[in-house]
Amino acid sequence: MQKIYIGFNMFYEVYKNGKRTIYAPSKDLKNVQRQILNFIKTKYKLKFNIKETAEIHCNQKWILKLDIRKFYESVSKEQIKSVIDNIYETVTFPKEYYSKKALYQLLTIEDKLPTGAVTSCLIANLAFSKTKIDENLKAFCLQNNLKYSRYMDDMFLSGNNKANLKKAEKFAIKLLQEAGFNLNYEKTQYISNNKRQEILGLVVNNPMDCVISNEKKHNYRSMFFNYLKAVYLEERLGINSLFKKKIGFKEITGHLAYIKSTDKKFYTIIKKFLKLKINKFGIYNNDEIKKLRKIIK
Repeated sequence: MQKIYIGFNMFYEVYKNGKRTIYAPSKDLKNVQRQILNFIKTKYKLKFNIKETAEIHCNQKWILKLDIRKFYESVSKEQIKSVIDNIYETVTFPKEYYSKKALYQLLTIEDKLPTGAVTSCLIANLAFSKTKIDENLKAFCLQNNLKYSRYMDDMFLSGNNKANLKKAEKFAIKLLQEAGFNLNYEKTQYISNNKRQEILGLVVNNPMDCVISNEKKHNYRSMFFNYLKAVYLEERLGINSLFKKKIGFKEITGHLAYIKSTDKKFYTIIKKFLKLKINKFGIYNNDEIKKLRKIIK
């Protein structure tokens, strides 16, 4: 595994994940990047919400999904520099530690945004926002009875007229190319309402609200049951469970947070399910279960 050093004890481990190159920051580098991100977030925040991104496309005859190809890698050196310059001028940093040059070195690699850095997501979105692509697409959609939303590199358009969506796709391609971005055409999808229309894991066919699919609901029930069973086996019988090593408390609470923010009705159901299974297994004194019970009370 290749290592690229940018300072004392700060480096990236470079490896391939399919066609993607991942730059995983070392512990020291990740800690520094997290500190910088915390400073940046006092002024700038990611404004993405899964529920809001999906729900505006409810009850539409057609959904168009577009994917921006190599989103982080497509942000140019000039775009990154412009964002970091602006960050440096508008965010209060301890500047005896962070010069503008140091920020650039800590947040980029070979003049690109590293895929593994916690700061790359925010910087990429700030750079993309400066292109005004979102505003131009929203204006186009408003004029053509269409709807538009974006979640990082995923772009969604919808409407009842497929011909208008075709025009919107061409317009989106033009805007992206002018700003140095391109689509991953293999992921472009037109989905009619006689099929399941899913956006970021939420089904939007329902005219009133978007919901988690029945398939995912079933998977969540199985996951939560197996997690509780693993805790029970370790608590009562001293049997180590392979499942618990794969799905731990942090992942469970993360999934619960996602369900709470996207499907309130199912969240109420899954809380009752968890309470019932905790009582069934009789696991009350485990520290993780105590925390879980507070979450679902």
